[in-house]
Amino acid sequence: MVHGRLDRSRSNWERRISSKLENDFEKLAEQQVKQILKKMQHKYKVDVGGFGENLRMM
Repeated sequence: MVHGRLDRSRSNWERRISSKLENDFEKLAEQQVKQILKKMQHKYKVDVGGFGENLRMM
């Protein structure tokens, strides 16, 4: 019986770690995308979304 509790406990621990890693990865990926978009827009003057031409036509 004790063995079963330890297995469930470890499984809960693994789920918590997995969830934390997923959240950390999501935040890191979002930060990197924002940095890339900012650099493309400001340093290279790229219209990333392609909105410039559409808005000029109006």
